[in-house]
Amino acid sequence: MSVVRYSISAILLLLVGTTSVQAQVSGKQTLSHLKRVQVVVGEVPEFLRRGGLSKSSIRTDVELALRKAEIEVITNEESLQTDSKAFLAVEISALQGSGPAENIVAYSISIRVNQVATLTTGEEHPVWTYETPGSTGLAGKQRVGYIERSLMDQVEVFINDWLSVRDS
Repeated sequence: MSVVRYSISAILLLLVGTTSVQAQVSGKQTLSHLKRVQVVVGEVPEFLRRGGLSKSSIRTDVELALRKAEIEVITNEESLQTDSKAFLAVEISALQGSGPAENIVAYSISIRVNQVATLTTGEEHPVWTYETPGSTGLAGKQRVGYIERSLMDQVEVFINDWLSVRDS
């Protein structure tokens, strides 16, 4: 049992450590001029896809939530025509346990915004300008819905932050 506990603790430390460093550079004020956004979903681990969580279903759920909040969702081609070339990146990292912990999944969810920033030299560079606090946790392998709910909670954080600076 101690080997299982150690493995799970190490996985969570890796996932939490990565997320917390990036969260320090985020700021919702960077959303104030963002009028519309493209949704980009990262690769979903195979074992989560087998459980019913796909890039397509995630994109559909995220885009629907954004549209309900009256945030315009655009295509990649449309995004390239905007000044900010902004996109909302949705990423799920997950590791499946092994041995006695084979039915446990450690996961990390990240929602970030990438926009083009113009330097004082006039050069433009894509940068991460915003990130939700993220979500990490453990779930049973058969409880993919729990991970999906955690993802949508992070999407709600983004929506609330976006709306709070749009109304000011």
